[in-house]
Amino acid sequence: MEVNATDQHQDDDHTVPGAVQEDTKDTRSIQRGVRIDLGLEIGRVIISLSDWNEVSEGSILMLEGVKVGQAYLTDFEGVIAYGELLDVDGTIGFQIKRWRTA
Repeated sequence: MEVNATDQHQDDDHTVPGAVQEDTKDTRSIQRGVRIDLGLEIGRVIISLSDWNEVSEGSILMLEGVKVGQAYLTDFEGVIAYGELLDVDGTIGFQIKRWRTA
């Protein structure tokens, strides 16, 4: 996806304030080498230690407030997007429905 947000005024050579400059070839090359560690979460469960002691193979842990297929995209700071899990040719995919707002 290429974004060209430079908008020149006809009567001068100033870029519109706040416009994102088009990436240079070098910048795009650097960005390709940078890796971002993202995670997908479907929910969390909080249980008491005594209940944890009862958990064994076959136990079912219930996630409250989460619908089937919902998931959250996370980075090192927490949730960055909300969406749903999809089957994409037999592989799990994540479709972003909404970005976290500040």
